Formats: sequence, C-alpha cells, structure tokens
Amino acid sequence: MKKIMLLLMLSLFMGCTNIYKKEEPFNVQNYISSLDILLKNQLENDTNINYLLDDNDENIKIEDDYIVVEENGYKNIYDKEEKYLVEKKKVDKKGQIRGLYRKFDKNRNVIELGYLEEDGVVSGNKRIYYPNGKIYKVIPYYKNIANGRRIFYYENGNIKEDYYYVDGKEQGEGKIYYENGQVSLIENYFNGKLEGQYQIYDRDGKIIQQGINKDGQKITETNLQDK
Repeated sequence: MKKIMLLLMLSLFMGCTNIYKKEEPFNVQNYISSLDILLKNQLENDTNINYLLDDNDENIKIEDDYIVVEENGYKNIYDKEEKYLVEKKKVDKKGQIRGLYRKFDKNRNVIELGYLEEDGVVSGNKRIYYPNGKIYKVIPYYKNIANGRRIFYYENGNIKEDYYYVDGKEQGEGKIYYENGQVSLIENYFNGKLEGQYQIYDRDGKIIQQGINKDGQKITETNLQDK
C-alpha cells in the first residue's frame, strides 16, 4: 500500500511540474515571420480598393490635409486636392489602427506595405517598392526598431545592400553589391560599430582594398590595385 501511495504521489508531482513548465523564450524573428503570415492573409481578403474618393460618401471626414473615409474595417486616406488614395490602414473592432497598411502613389501603385500594431507602431517586414512594382527595400521591424536582415534591391532585382540588425544596430557581416551582382564591399559590425576585417572589390570581382576596423575606426588599410 505504501508503495502504491508513493507512486501516486510521484505521478501527481510529475503532473504538476509539467503544468508549470517554462514558456518558450520570445523570439523576435519568429514574431516577425508570424506577422508576415497575418499580413498575407489580410492582403488576400482585401480585394476592394477605392482608389478615387466618392464625394457622395456619407463617411467622409477631414483630418489635417487629408480626407478620410472609414469603411469595411479600413481607414482610407485621400489627397485633399486630387482625391486619390494615399494610404489604407486596417482598423480593429475598437476603431484602433491595427494590421495591414499600404501607401499608394497617384498612379495607384503600392509604394509601401507593412503591419501596424497599437498606436501605429511598425512591426514585421516593411516593404518599399519602386513605381514599377518591383521591391526596393525590405526592413524587418519590432516595435519601430530594425531587427533582422535588411535588404535593399536594385530595380533590376539584384541585391544592393544586405545587412543584419539587432535592436536597431548593425551586427555581423554586411555587404554592398554592384548593380551587376558583384560584391562591392564586405564589412563587419559589432553592436552598430565597424569591427574587424573589410574588403573592397571592383566590378569584376577583384579585391582592390582591404583593412581592419576597430571600434568604428579604420586602423589598417592596404590598397591592392597597383600590386
């Protein structure tokens, strides 16, 4: 009987410890990825875009230099003079801006897209576009601060800059490219400051300069063009 009671107590204790397991630590990159999924779903569900203001709309309001119309869970913001759609923001059930937002030029092109949290705070990947619709910048944010891989593109689709950010500061290896895809510069950062080796290349991929940075300052530099 004592053995049975002991086993019951042990199993009960193990069950209690499982209940109070520590939660998984918060991961900023996983959170940003989850917002991308949410953003995609909201984009797919928002098929009705009124690019031009309907002057007869009963929901028209004037806010600063813009005309605002709230309908179907979105806040549409129009240019006051030309009356084209400037920005569209998702609104929650409480009337607060939260979720997908897009900015447009007068030709109805999306020029910026991202996710807004409470009080207009940007989290997730902010995407900025060229007028032709091709991607220009992808900047990952968490609470208005850059966190993750930030990439700029040329209009031909090739990467222009590739840097990694932690809490708004560059961290690790960063690269700049020529428009033809060749690497132009490789440098390293620690906590937002240049740190370690760097190399500069010509358009054909030949290294023309190298050196070392320390605490944000260049301490050695070697030119290789004439060697």
